[in-house]
Amino acid sequence: MNSTPVQQAVPAQKKSKKIWIIIAVILIVGCLCTIVAAVIGYSYFQKNGTGTGIGEILNPIIQSVQPDQSAQPDAVKPGAEIRCEAGGYAFKTIPGFEILDLEGCVNDGGYDLVSKDIDYSDPNFVVGEGPQMILDGFVPSSELPFEKYVKNGNNDMRLRLNATISGEPQVTVAGLKGVAFDYDYELAGAGKMKARDISVEVNSSQFFMIQCRSTVEKWDKTLAACEAVINSITFFEPKPQ
Repeated sequence: MNSTPVQQAVPAQKKSKKIWIIIAVILIVGCLCTIVAAVIGYSYFQKNGTGTGIGEILNPIIQSVQPDQSAQPDAVKPGAEIRCEAGGYAFKTIPGFEILDLEGCVNDGGYDLVSKDIDYSDPNFVVGEGPQMILDGFVPSSELPFEKYVKNGNNDMRLRLNATISGEPQVTVAGLKGVAFDYDYELAGAGKMKARDISVEVNSSQFFMIQCRSTVEKWDKTLAACEAVINSITFFEPKPQ
């Protein structure tokens, strides 16, 4: 008489397991649908720029896992565009540097960017130690071919500062090929210095030059800033004033 209840308990247990399996499957499918809907919704709101709905919910989460660019000392972000009509070029300003003379472009086609960290009242400050960037665009005379212009620049650094010149790597500025030179020299009172000079022949009647320099200790950060400026440069027809 006890065998009948035991035989009835076995199918009841199997039925209970099936119900829990069905519930588990439903929960998994529901979670997957929610994730897919969230991703699709986020893509839609990002593309359509509504600024509402799922995009607002997911955006803070996504931003929280992105690297903090502001925490990286060598990350330099571009800012406002500065146009030099007389020199035929434009560039974007960068954090930590300021233009020494806003009228420089009108006078000689050049701009002088200097670090905001320079303390001119410091008795140990030496003119030319930087960090500094000099940009210059101009219409050359007919007697000055580009190769001669580049050679003159190297000779000046060698004779005036006894600089050691390394290599002649090819570079690209605004899609145009140029030549770059690295200089190592010493500046009285400032110590060992580094500089990089990049020259570009925009065309036969338009040359451009940018030189970056600083003490050896500040060179890595200065070079990162210099590259940010170089990457923002664009050229157009100069309008001498």
